[in-house]
Amino acid sequence: VNDAFKKGAVAAIVQAPFGESPRNGIVIEVEDTMKALRDLAIVARMRSRARIIAVTGSVGKTSTKEMIKLALSQSGKTFASAGNLNNDIGLPLSLARLPDDAVYGVFELGMNHPGELAPLSNLLRPHLAVITPVESAHSEYFASEQAIADEKAEVMTGLEPGGSVVLNHDNRHYTRLLGAAKGFGVEHILDFGGHPDATVRLIDCSLHGNSSAVLASIADDRIEYGLAAPGRHWISNSLAALAAVKGIGGDVNLAAAALAK
Repeated sequence: VNDAFKKGAVAAIVQAPFGESPRNGIVIEVEDTMKALRDLAIVARMRSRARIIAVTGSVGKTSTKEMIKLALSQSGKTFASAGNLNNDIGLPLSLARLPDDAVYGVFELGMNHPGELAPLSNLLRPHLAVITPVESAHSEYFASEQAIADEKAEVMTGLEPGGSVVLNHDNRHYTRLLGAAKGFGVEHILDFGGHPDATVRLIDCSLHGNSSAVLASIADDRIEYGLAAPGRHWISNSLAALAAVKGIGGDVNLAAAALAK
């Protein structure tokens, strides 16, 4: 704690009993520092009027989260969790940092054991949840990919009333996740991918050495945009980001233009 104060910290939350207090900073004694961190997150969420987005999935979480942050920043002040701070410590830490004047908040939620996502979702209380492709990641604690998909679906447990979910229509677990969304009573379901019925549908793309060009349909409106990164996986992430922007009420055209950055 003393070392933290020397490096510029102004206060420390510590588990009691702490002993003699340092003279160069404020020490707040609590019974449980993890509970205190969650309480800070709860208060930050309560005071915020921001529209909150949760991003989970097996692959592409952090990239998609950053794309959504960039895309939504054109519509209003947008805060996002740093890096991949997405677990039972990283999420409340990120949520506690949410500025009270943010218009949008984008948070990554991760897990590697059953039963981890629901508590995170209930803490975050998102207005919209994005599930990126479900694959065999962190599979050592799950019996099957289907079990992983079921755990990812738990991100919907904390959705605010009238909330939305964004699903990857091209993923082999789409039908399972769609059924879960209906089971949770999600009112608005959006999807993305190459499927002709997708809300955000890839019509065509061209891949170059350092960039990609995309032609997509967003609820029957055609839109063209570029990405400063090559690869179909980046295109898929961008479709997810645009679906999230549409679902949360942001400006899709401004968002698509921002993705070129």
